Amino acid sequence: MEKRRPGCMGMSSMLGGNRTFCPPLQWLMDEHRDLNERMNQCTAWAEEWKQATESEACERSFELNDLVSSFQMALAVHSKREEDWLFPMLAGHIGREMGPIAVMEYEHEMAKEHLQLCRQAYETNMGGALNHLLVSFEILNQHFFKEENVLFPMAQQLLSEAEKEQLLEMFRS
Repeated sequence: MEKRRPGCMGMSSMLGGNRTFCPPLQWLMDEHRDLNERMNQCTAWAEEWKQATESEACERSFELNDLVSSFQMALAVHSKREEDWLFPMLAGHIGREMGPIAVMEYEHEMAKEHLQLCRQAYETNMGGALNHLLVSFEILNQHFFKEENVLFPMAQQLLSEAEKEQLLEMFRS
């Protein structure tokens, strides 16, 4: 077992540690890549929309709803795996009320809230919709970084092999 260096629950050693993840954590990492690609598509669309003429922007505005809807569905599936299975399992080791899991759950709420505000503003205020979308993406970019560099390495280290296998079975169901 890796010896932990002093720090907040050994996080300093986790940040620079092994990047090989068990299958369920790798599954979540792969979903991050897909979600990042979707965020990049939405961001590229937003930049093109900002540069379009008024008539072009009006014609293309319906595309945002489709892009955001698709992104929200993929994010919901990913978030469910974390919120329903990973976080509770990891909470058995580190608690849930404070610390990394509390932060992750709060960030999930904030990102979802801004995506919902984006969808609500879509019909009446495209600029406002884009602002909420980009705020959500900023939250998620930071969130994914924290998961990949703190939470997932922590889970890799703390979860037993049986827990990792159970997590994988939950993901497959």
